[in-house]
Order: sequence, then structure tokens, then C-alpha cells
Amino acid sequence: MSLNPEKYVVSKLEPQLMNYTTSEVYLERMVSEVKPEWIQDSANRAVFEMIKEYWLASGRVPNIEVASEELRKKLGKEDAQTPILVFNKLQNFKADLHDNQYSIAKQSVESNWIQQNLSFCMKQATSEMQSNNGQQALETMGKGVEEIRYTTSETKIVDYDIGEYASKALDRYEQDFKEEELISTGVEEIDLRLGGGFRKPNVVALGCGTQGGKSIIAMNLGYSAYQQGLNVAYVTIEMSEEEFLARLHSRISGVPATPVLMRSMDDNQKLKLRQEVMLDTVNPRFREEPKRFLNELGNDLLKFSREDMDREFFESDFYVKRPNTYYPIDIPSGGRLEIIRSKIIKLKEKRGCDVLIIDYAGIMDEILKGEQSWQSYSNLWLRLKAMARELDVLLISPVQAHDEGQLKYSTAVRDHIDVGLNWTRTDEDMYFGRVRFWFTKLRHGKVEFSEHEEDLMTNFSERENQSSDLSMKNPIYASLNTDIMLLADYENPLDEDFVSIN
Repeated sequence: MSLNPEKYVVSKLEPQLMNYTTSEVYLERMVSEVKPEWIQDSANRAVFEMIKEYWLASGRVPNIEVASEELRKKLGKEDAQTPILVFNKLQNFKADLHDNQYSIAKQSVESNWIQQNLSFCMKQATSEMQSNNGQQALETMGKGVEEIRYTTSETKIVDYDIGEYASKALDRYEQDFKEEELISTGVEEIDLRLGGGFRKPNVVALGCGTQGGKSIIAMNLGYSAYQQGLNVAYVTIEMSEEEFLARLHSRISGVPATPVLMRSMDDNQKLKLRQEVMLDTVNPRFREEPKRFLNELGNDLLKFSREDMDREFFESDFYVKRPNTYYPIDIPSGGRLEIIRSKIIKLKEKRGCDVLIIDYAGIMDEILKGEQSWQSYSNLWLRLKAMARELDVLLISPVQAHDEGQLKYSTAVRDHIDVGLNWTRTDEDMYFGRVRFWFTKLRHGKVEFSEHEEDLMTNFSERENQSSDLSMKNPIYASLNTDIMLLADYENPLDEDFVSIN
């Protein structure tokens, strides 16, 4: 059933609600709290949809010139005239905006939509009853009410009768996890502790200190999922898209990131970068011919312009594009959760999205423009958790940690995450080109710890010298090469080769 009353009656408070689109503060709330279909006047709805789309893309309210152009593109020159007049009238709104009045207007508009659609459902059901079709009338009313509830709910609610769902659940437990259900980290021992890898819709907090390599680790976790054939979105707030791609292409090719970013590569490095990055875009099942082409081309590839690469390689008959992608999203300043959510929804519609990395949550607008407190961090991570479940993605974000491993506002973050994964690098670790990880939270497994740490747990005389995370530390060594952005398994050195760095 589709909700479609023949004629809507516009709420008296709809014009008042539209006035709040002139304020970025209230518009941010409206984007998440008001559904466009609630706005019954067609000109008002066109204006609200245009302002919402522009705000999600830019974080600003458009001026009259931009708004007029956007409305003409969307509606056509003739049909855009009335919405443009509506938008222009909104710009002249000078009265103060009050939170109480906003709430009253929003509730009035929503209630008006519910009332009219409910009346429509009842009319349809009554028509069925008059035809002596009581069962059909009941189904029509039920479907209509369910659709109304869904449209007025801010989150999707999934419910099951456990009796009806039991056979499906029991059968599911007999099946092995599918490849895409366990998302590898790229480090075998971490995967083992996780029971095979991360799972959707897990929320993972990556904790380390200042300059600890948060972006490198996060990028590598995304790259591992990408190599697994999954779609990855990397929201970069802290660094530019250019820097992110330079790091990613360094990881793909093995060419050091610094000369890539500084554009100071020698010919051998340029050739290797071109070959590996071009080949990486090919579907792994169809790489034999593209690889042979690149090998035969040899150093001549250095002479290729962008047009040559497109014509001779990317548009050739042998080229089959990789089905999944690693998708950078550059949000230069702060970035709001609703903007990220909107972009991921569009990405899921176009390409799909399995893993979402936000680099990093601590510098989002919700934190930067508010009070940096336990409550603000808790609210943000609660919303991140809700978004991960709504979009069915693995959500990963670095978190600032103190030197001893405690996360900033640690309990506020830890309350809402599924996995807490910290790391550190001592001078000794840097000598051996490694990094040590430990879990601070593991929802799907048991956090283990060494005998030394177990002794510390029971030896209360030493409590004052240990951090709150120490009882959960179970170091996992991994190789970390920051030159080529590589995180991988680590082979422990032989005892006789072990060198202590004082």
C-alpha cells in the first residue's frame, strides 16, 4: 500500500516551521527530525528538500542566487517560480526563533500528516468492508498504519516473534560465517582473538596517543577489508583527500609515501606506482591480460598522459573494473554526523558500503562546537553506534588515548563500542619495526592477559602503578612500516637476536 491521500490540508503551523530553515542550528535538527513528506504545500516541500540537500553537502544554508539555480535545475524554470518566491520570503523572516515554538510547529506538521494519512487508510479499509471483504480491510489498515509508524520513526525498528523466527535462527547457527560477515584486520593474531575478524555492525574504537599513527592503522584496516572484496568508505576530516590517496597508493604499490606525496619519485618508483595502482583497479579474476599488457609496455608507461591511460588501459576491451571500491570522502572542517550519514546512504545506493572509517570522531563538529565532556563523547558514540546498526556497516574510528592507554573520556566511549583496540610503540618496537596491540573491550570474546598482568591484578599493593587498562592488555605484535604504510603479521625475532634498547 502506498500512502497517497487525494488532497492534503496544509497545517496552519507549516509556514512557521519553514521559518526555521533560515537557521543552521535549527536546520540541523530539522534534517534529522522532519520528513519532507510531512510538508504538504508543494512549494514549501520543494524548498525544504533543496535546502536539506544543500546543507548536507555543504553544511550551510544557500543564498538566494544558489537556491534559485538549484530549484530551476530540479523543477524547471516554470515550476521553480513559486518555490523561489517562498525561499525569498523566508530570507525576510526577522523574528526570533524559539525552541518551544519549533517543537510545537514540528509536532503540528507531523500530526497533520499522520491524521490525514490515517484517515486515508480508514477510508480504504471502510471501502473494503463495504465490499464484505473484512480480511482485506484488516490487511489494508495494518499495512497503512505500519507505513505511517515507519515514516514517523527516526530509526528502523526490527521485531520478531521468537517462536516464528526460531527455525531460521537455529538453522543460521549451523552455518559457517560467510566471507563478508567476518572482516579481516590483516593481522592474523588479531583476527584469531576476534573469532575470525570484525563483524557488522560492530563499532570499533582505535586508541593510541598523539602522533601514534591513528590514520595509518585505520587506513590499513580499511585496506584489508577492501582486499577482501568489500566496499570501504574512509571519511577524512584530519587530512586532505590528496594525502589520503598518496598514503593508500603507497600501501598498494610499496612505494614510500613521502616521495609520492611530495611528487619527488624517481623513474623506477613512478613506474612501479603506475603499474600497481592501475592493476589494483582491475577485477582480481581478470588480471592476467592487463598485467601482461603493463609488463610488455614497460618503461613506455612513464610517457603515458592521463588520456593515454584512459584510452589504452581503462577503456580497453581487456579491462574489467574491480566490483568493490575504497572510497575517500573529504570533509575539510569538522563534519556533522548527519552529513556523513547522508553521504553513506547515497554511497550504499550507488556502490554499496560495508566498512565506514571516520578519521576521527574526536574532531567532529559535535565535539569541536560543543562542550568537550564525558556527556558529549557519550552522546556522539551512542549516535555512531545507532548509525552503524541502521546502515549495517562496520564503523571504525580512532580515539585519542593517553600514554598509559586510557582513552579520553574512556568510559563514555567504551560504553557504546563493541571492540576497543589500542596500540603503542616503544623505542624497542620501533627498532624492530613493530607495534603492539591489546584489546580494551571485546564484546564477542574474552579478553585474556599474561601471567605477569594476572599477578598485578591480584597484587593490590602495586595497583597505584598500573593503568585502568592494564588488566585487559594482551599484547599482539604486528609489523608496521610507516614508510610504505604497511601493517602486517609480525614474526618474533629469535631470542639470540633480541636486542634491548635502553
